[in-house]
Amino acid sequence: ANGFSRLSFLGYTFDISTVGFIVLGFVYMFFVSMLFTEKNRIFYSYFAFVVSSLLLALFLLLRIFFGAGFLSFGIFTTLTSTPIGNWNNVGIFFGIGAILSLLTYEMLSVSKFMKILLTVALVLSLFFLSFVNFSIIWIILAVCSLLFILYGIWTRRKNGEMPLLSSFDWKKKFLSLPLYPVIVFVISIIFVVWGATISGYFANHFNLTNMDVRPSFSTTLGIAENTLRSQPLFGSGPNSFVNQWLYYKPVEIIGTVFWNTDFSYGIGLLPTFVVTTGLFGILSWLVFFGIYIYLGVKVLFARISDDFIKYLTASSFFVSLYLWIMAWVYVPSAVILILTFLFTGLFLASISIAGVLPL
Repeated sequence: ANGFSRLSFLGYTFDISTVGFIVLGFVYMFFVSMLFTEKNRIFYSYFAFVVSSLLLALFLLLRIFFGAGFLSFGIFTTLTSTPIGNWNNVGIFFGIGAILSLLTYEMLSVSKFMKILLTVALVLSLFFLSFVNFSIIWIILAVCSLLFILYGIWTRRKNGEMPLLSSFDWKKKFLSLPLYPVIVFVISIIFVVWGATISGYFANHFNLTNMDVRPSFSTTLGIAENTLRSQPLFGSGPNSFVNQWLYYKPVEIIGTVFWNTDFSYGIGLLPTFVVTTGLFGILSWLVFFGIYIYLGVKVLFARISDDFIKYLTASSFFVSLYLWIMAWVYVPSAVILILTFLFTGLFLASISIAGVLPL
């Protein structure tokens, strides 16, 4: 009953909405939180991520300029097919790079080499985000950069680097703002407003085609309501959204070109779980997010004397929160979902080091 079968536990190719994938994801998160018990290990994992993002950026740039046939390995047949998923997943990945680069630059005193590396990583991240133009990422980046600006103002005033100026010293006030967050904030607002026009130019110039069709929020909600009415406790069963789509898809869809398209997910991964895991699944996720958000808010306002540990807790929380938000509004690839569990595990490890969560 309720669709529990081999497909629910493993799927055809170990699908991300199966019991097996989610259980292994949480086990992986637990092991990361237990193994990364030293602050240097967490930072080295960040460094590894930055280096891997630079390698991915180089791979994508070469394919953009030399064509889809270059370094295709017989697998990546189009420019928008990549080792980490489709083109929107590329945007999510480089969103991590932008947030992590900003936080590292603002919260740590790093060497000249690291500053150059962070600047290159930030520029490349913004470059690929402009190509992808996933509007929700620009909105999140605008909010994050605004928070970083406020944080930069607060820390500079706290350290006496930004004394209170008269209301007429606007030029001095502006020049004393943290530079990179201001630049990212302005760029994010530009792409929120005019992103479609700019990305359209890129798409035409480089012959990029990014087709990504998903059920809308209202459609996903309608399928969830119908499913919960008949199977309230456990939903239709893990990895069975496509069955509910066939049962409850809107009549209006029949008159479109997608009348014969089977969707395995709703508008996002977590909204899909509402359909496939029912009230039990909803409650489980709410408990997890309640504890997670509580710990995140607690550690952000905690008095931590070690600036490096404070940076690790803040950065791992912001990056993992960004990735969980993307899981609400989109269906990430397996690679992105694994990164979500990784950064959540690093967050738990960092707050354990900070003494907020003794393990």
